[in-house]
Amino acid sequence: VHDVTLTPKWFEKLYVGSLKEGTHIALSKDVMNQMEVEVVVWDKDKIGSDDFLGIVRFTGEDIVKGFDKWFVLEADNDNKKHRIEETVTGEIYLRAKYVEK
Repeated sequence: VHDVTLTPKWFEKLYVGSLKEGTHIALSKDVMNQMEVEVVVWDKDKIGSDDFLGIVRFTGEDIVKGFDKWFVLEADNDNKKHRIEETVTGEIYLRAKYVEK
C-alpha cells in the first residue's frame, strides 16, 4: 500500500517457475503454458470502500515467452465485485520471464 500518490511503484517479485532456491511456486513450462493470469488493481481508501482500478489478463504462455511492457487496465464487468460505473483508465507496467533450473 502506498499512501498519497497517483503513481505508486511496488517493485514486487513473485517467482513462478522451476527456480532452485528462494520463495517460489514451482511450475513446469507445460503447466505454465495452460495458465490464465489476472492482475487486479485496487486503491486503498481510509474512509469508505476501496476502489477497483482495473484488471490485466495474460497467459502463462506469455510469461514463458517473457514480456516487459505497459498494460492498459481494463474493466471487469463480468465480476460483480469489480463492476464500477466510471470508466477504467490507467496502465500498469509488468515484467515477467520464465526461469528454468
